[in-house]
Amino acid sequence: MSKYISKLLFGKNNSLLENIILCLAITLACAFTYYDRYNSFMGVTRAVLSVLIFAIWIIGAFSSGKGRKWGFLIFTGLYWLIPHLYMIFYSGRDNVRGYSKWLSLCNKSADILVNKPFTALSESTGTEEYIFVIILCVIVVSAYFIGVNLKSALNIPKVEPEQNYEQDDCEEDY
Repeated sequence: MSKYISKLLFGKNNSLLENIILCLAITLACAFTYYDRYNSFMGVTRAVLSVLIFAIWIIGAFSSGKGRKWGFLIFTGLYWLIPHLYMIFYSGRDNVRGYSKWLSLCNKSADILVNKPFTALSESTGTEEYIFVIILCVIVVSAYFIGVNLKSALNIPKVEPEQNYEQDDCEEDY
């Protein structure tokens, strides 16, 4: 049984690019399903995607932690932090006097990237979206460091087989 668990945990390592693309894909899928409310099955789809966004980000973080790929943590920080900082900047400026369609477009894009993926969870729990962003980021960083530490804790150093010194001495005589 432990052989299967070890194979599951440490089998194939995904590349950093694969992990990033998977995380972007599930996040955008969650964001885009927010806008589709006409189909009756979308409630179930949004619930499944809400679980998958956490699962895929955690798996990507753990996989990157196994490979000690710091780029995933940098990507996670930049992906979730920059749009939030921009939305804070945009909400604090005077949009009546200094309106810019480009700044408004950037604000809506940041909202789609960060808030809309968690809107289904937010509506069902009655909390703000940024709470789920914070929870996801904490879990992702934890999963990354669990991957780093679990890999180093379970790697048993290879022991070299003992050499038969008597045989080596005999071979030197010839």
